[in-house]
Amino acid sequence: MSATDQSQNETANRILWNDPKFAAGYKIGEQFTGEYAHDLCLQMGIQSYSAPIRFLDLACGTGIVIKKALAILQSSQSARPSPEDKFTFADLSPELLKVVRSRVVSEDWPISEEAKNMEVVEVNMTDTKLPSDAYTHVGCNFGPGIAPDPDRTLGECYRMLSPGGVAGWTAWQSSGWLPDLTKATTEIRESAARKCAEGNGTEEDQKLSKLPDAITSEGMIAGFAGVNHAKLRADEVPEAQLPRWEKEDWFRARVEKAGFVDVNINIVKKDSKISVEDAYSMIQPLTGILSTFWTEQQRKHIEGADLRGRIKEWFDQHLDVKDGKVQSWGGWQAMVITAKKPQ
Repeated sequence: MSATDQSQNETANRILWNDPKFAAGYKIGEQFTGEYAHDLCLQMGIQSYSAPIRFLDLACGTGIVIKKALAILQSSQSARPSPEDKFTFADLSPELLKVVRSRVVSEDWPISEEAKNMEVVEVNMTDTKLPSDAYTHVGCNFGPGIAPDPDRTLGECYRMLSPGGVAGWTAWQSSGWLPDLTKATTEIRESAARKCAEGNGTEEDQKLSKLPDAITSEGMIAGFAGVNHAKLRADEVPEAQLPRWEKEDWFRARVEKAGFVDVNINIVKKDSKISVEDAYSMIQPLTGILSTFWTEQQRKHIEGADLRGRIKEWFDQHLDVKDGKVQSWGGWQAMVITAKKPQ
């Protein structure tokens, strides 16, 4: 990926995260990310931590990690969270932070800005400007994979964590929705191209016949961080040096390089399924995610085409549904990683 394309990718990502429609749809994804957030908090030892907690949720999205942490504390320790505990929501997106503030009130979470046991801050995860050695726990649920500079992001986690504190991350290895979205976009492009070749194509078919190749799981994970593996391979970068957030050994090496010790990585599989209604609601954020991997020229080729409508039509015909649940969206696998900062 050229410097220009990487800059365009980062700009597209920023626009995506700040889209109110994306923020609304993003919360639906907690059906999947929330289960891993729960596992992450348990692996970080929240349930047995007795001292005052200073918990930072980096790239917090709609706040699912802290929601799970609070639920674990309330179920395992009757007096928690205590008045001395404090929880910080940190994200780049003002729209996602609006969702956080709203749900803390509407869902009656046991924290508030008025009580000064929570704060909401807009930050860049590679340079947060937050204090050093300040947090007993730093969590980042599926955040590392969208970081444009992995080492700086992990370095920030280390800097902000107090000595003896615990940091935790999750990272996708496979996501349930990607195979269906890949099939949908590929078949939409092939159908549009066929109509155009037969002389029956509309103006929209002309646009959709130029849909870029479907993203792979590897490409999606790398693309969020502005990494182009094909370009790096063409430049003869050794395979062992390619950024691979989904690889256990690669992630472990990065965490240890940042200075962490006692690195613990668990591979967790889930069979979570989504309702048909929610699957349709996810079309908006999923196509938004898809477009962040396109170049500016590719986006212009598709501009004005109703890709979301075509995907919905494909979903109507092809989704594997049983008892109101999409069966083909049930395969999820991720790493749950925790590590400590030395005393």
